[in-house]
Amino acid sequence: MSTAVLFNLPGAAGHINPTVGLVSELIARGERVIYYAGEDSRLQFEALGATFRTYHPFFEYQHSAEVATSLGAATFMMLDHAERALTGLVEVMEKDKPDYILYDSCCMFGKYLAKRLGVPGICLVTTIVSSPLLLMSDPALLMKVARDITMMTPQVLRTRRRVINLLKSVGVKYRNLIHHGFDIFINEGDLNLVFLGPASQPMPKMLKKHYVLVGASIPEGRDPAMDLPANWGGRTPLVYVSLGTVHNAKQDFYLKCFKALADLPCKVVMSVGKNTDIAALGPIPANFLVRNRVPQLDILKRAQVFVSHGGMNSINESTYFGVPLVMVPQQFEQAFNARRIRKQGAGLMIKPEHLTVENLRAAVNDILTHEHYQRNASRLSRQIRALGGHVGAADEILRFTHGDARPSLRKTA
Repeated sequence: MSTAVLFNLPGAAGHINPTVGLVSELIARGERVIYYAGEDSRLQFEALGATFRTYHPFFEYQHSAEVATSLGAATFMMLDHAERALTGLVEVMEKDKPDYILYDSCCMFGKYLAKRLGVPGICLVTTIVSSPLLLMSDPALLMKVARDITMMTPQVLRTRRRVINLLKSVGVKYRNLIHHGFDIFINEGDLNLVFLGPASQPMPKMLKKHYVLVGASIPEGRDPAMDLPANWGGRTPLVYVSLGTVHNAKQDFYLKCFKALADLPCKVVMSVGKNTDIAALGPIPANFLVRNRVPQLDILKRAQVFVSHGGMNSINESTYFGVPLVMVPQQFEQAFNARRIRKQGAGLMIKPEHLTVENLRAAVNDILTHEHYQRNASRLSRQIRALGGHVGAADEILRFTHGDARPSLRKTA
């Protein structure tokens, strides 16, 4: 048995969900997994057999809209966490003696802890792999990044000494601020597992050899089945609406969905997030089922359209099940994701500032009445299912760390 430590981003469902199947698979193959995230993930990972820990008292963090939408806030959050982790977690890791470290691409301290301990560091990438070529390929993304960098330049220059000290503490030679500043958003590991399909990752053939596309992680049994009303059977299309777990306090959006979809020949399951008061939304149309949270994988198995924010986890899961999307992106990389899916002919995009009852109704109706969206979504589904998923990710990890991909120790019926 080898010991793996996995560092993830507390409260970020899109980063945590892809690791559920991976952790389960590693444990089934005899690995011991120590998992770091927020307290709200404890029960889920302890049920898989992992040893679960939070980052307290080294730092406190809960994923928020501010960090998700601001390049500057994300940069300084990652740097701050790295400094705190390297002063507190080093001693803990020296006692745990992990054989390798897995870390989310936003947890740069995982990379540096691996270097400090002299063990393999494996990066788990749940968003697009960034590169200068990627920025050049999308003018809108390039302009957004350029604006953010311009605004944060004075702060970046003041943090140069912090970056130098951080690198020195793990024996890494400082090169220049541009190189290490860009690396904050990549955190390239000795091995890098990218939980995307080829349709979502731009220029996938140009990724370096130590990057592996593993596709969506969709473990059986992650989400329970949801009971729908008995009269929702038959051939009536099902539309699923969700803005994810970060940007879901959007009462105006939900009311527009009511007006846009109430008269369409479809049933609608709408997830509004834990902080939305459903009663405050007023009368709910007869063809709607509204909940604070729903089992997304189970609903996507039955849906014909997904009205989404365009988060990568949601796009991955929708693509896996071959469900076309209407995307209303809430932050800049979601807009990039949405443009990728639109280009593949598997969905439509509406900018949030342009969203109306009329164009939302038209977009959903367009997908329901034109078969080419479904054909293209099915094509993307075949592509992403052909990759290894969480099983393939476990294979890659064990081959890299042990030289073999040991079979599962799960008992078979």
